[in-house]
Amino acid sequence: MTATRRASMGVVTLFGGLLGLASVSQAQGVYAATPSDDVWVYGNAGDPAGDPIFRIWGMGNSSINPTYPPGDYSYAYLKWNLAAVPQLAAGQYYRITEATLTVTSQRASNYTLATAQQNPLEARPLATNFSEATWNYDDANPNPDDSTFGMGDTANYSASVVYRIPINLLAATGAFQTQFNAQFAANGQVGIALTSSIPAIQMGGAFYRIYSKDDPGGRRPTLRVAYEPVTSISGNITLENAVSNAQPITFTFTPTATGTAFSRMITPSSTGAFTLADIPLRGYTVGIKGAKWLRAVKTTDASQVPQPTITATLKGGDANNDNAVDIADLLLLINAYNRAQPDPLYSAAADFTGDGFNDIADLLTLIQNYNVEGA
Repeated sequence: MTATRRASMGVVTLFGGLLGLASVSQAQGVYAATPSDDVWVYGNAGDPAGDPIFRIWGMGNSSINPTYPPGDYSYAYLKWNLAAVPQLAAGQYYRITEATLTVTSQRASNYTLATAQQNPLEARPLATNFSEATWNYDDANPNPDDSTFGMGDTANYSASVVYRIPINLLAATGAFQTQFNAQFAANGQVGIALTSSIPAIQMGGAFYRIYSKDDPGGRRPTLRVAYEPVTSISGNITLENAVSNAQPITFTFTPTATGTAFSRMITPSSTGAFTLADIPLRGYTVGIKGAKWLRAVKTTDASQVPQPTITATLKGGDANNDNAVDIADLLLLINAYNRAQPDPLYSAAADFTGDGFNDIADLLTLIQNYNVEGA
């Protein structure tokens, strides 16, 4: 997809300058738009690609047919062109902090609130290899995914007037963010299928009637996505004299310019390898602390490409986790000296090697760093 085409379509409000990767590195944005394509997916649809109303139903206990075409089921397929969302460098992606699809329903004259609550409108992942302009049921069109992003909120239900149905697309943790980034990187689009198990038996039962993008009354579906460019940072942590580096480590990221500090706890592999996801693109001072090890401080710039790595060695001997090796830590070790698991007098906090013993190896580690404070 060319930069020209990305810059030519979509409706978006951006906070901060988004004119290049340097400015993208600290920008948060909001994308809000109606679909570029939407189709009523029903074999007997009079005008599947241009009908202003989608009719959505299932089989009472199921929402989708396992295979395409849908048979007696009725769906709506929607996709959005993300041209207005800035491109990112390799290794960068978007953290989604808000994602809501809002549709408008005709009055619920053919189903009750209880029916809507039992058979809510569903937003499901959908591939984007379809086109409203060239829609043909004989094409190899995608089928809705078995999973769901979220369910329609029935709080606005009305049997007398049209009403809005918002769907929180982040209800299934991580699913929408993963699809948004994958489809954005692949073709600059994102697809969503609307389905429901609400039962319309030969059109005589209950079904949703949702306004499409072709509605002349301004009641079109709207997708709103708040996003922030982020990256993953990897590296290696060595815990001095420990038999394994697989211990909980807290990373505290303090922006070197503007921004709010935040912390992440992770347990590296036994070799010390780790990866931290969803790191906003800016420079940081990073404090690295384990419960029995002194804090190390590193600097990194998460907006760099390729992404930087963080490597640190943490000194041992901090039994009381106050970021200093002193008499208090020595006394804790003395009280447990020559004890081993599962002895109740054994002290995990004073086992600096992590081998299940409070012994000479731990004492040597403490002596090596005695009167040393962490960063």
